[in-house]
Amino acid sequence: MGPANPLQDLTSIEKTHLNAFIHPYLEAALWHIATINYMAGEIPSRNHVNRECSDGAGFMTTADKFELIYVEGARLDAKADKEIADAKKIGRNLRKMYVHIVKEHVHA
Repeated sequence: MGPANPLQDLTSIEKTHLNAFIHPYLEAALWHIATINYMAGEIPSRNHVNRECSDGAGFMTTADKFELIYVEGARLDAKADKEIADAKKIGRNLRKMYVHIVKEHVHA
């Protein structure tokens, strides 16, 4: 496809890029590899810091439905500040989610 490749279009809008390319691939791969139910969009969770939402989330298929995957995405030409802010957001929220999962299992 060369220069017409939509995955390399730097002018693409973040949500369009994520919804058209990234989320479908993640959904298929996570289900095929680990039977994880992946949801895309602004996903709220009780475990998120400051009621932040993720761009995508993966949940276990067991009755507990623990969230194991936390996705933040950006356009291809995202600035370094955006990538750093996303990495910090992912780290904070994953830490809180995993601590919550461990506490629930310890109490059970």
